[in-house]
Amino acid sequence: MDGERTITGEANLAVISYSYGDTGIGTIAHQIQTYVSSSWGDAPKATLTAKAFQYDDCTTESYTYPDGPLKQQTWDTGEAFFDTTATNAGDIGPCSTRWRVHVYEPRIQHRADAVRFR
Repeated sequence: MDGERTITGEANLAVISYSYGDTGIGTIAHQIQTYVSSSWGDAPKATLTAKAFQYDDCTTESYTYPDGPLKQQTWDTGEAFFDTTATNAGDIGPCSTRWRVHVYEPRIQHRADAVRFR
């Protein structure tokens, strides 16, 4: 209230990110796994979403992640595929991929300021 922050809940979340590919195929896979080990207060009412994106010399082929409420003691897996734009012999095309994970509770107006990762 009145500019003061009040902690109304907390979730302990692990995010594991890994990617792999093969220079002969031209497709890069990037996966994440999320795991909520514990939560309390308003945190169990929050929603977890994830979106894969790329930059540099590649395009997004597809991605999936089971967006939804925080689920304690459950592993959720996201999977994304990216294609390089370097298709000719000798081409060099860096491809950087990321997952953007959001945790939000709809009743909190300033969601970006309300979630802290450490």
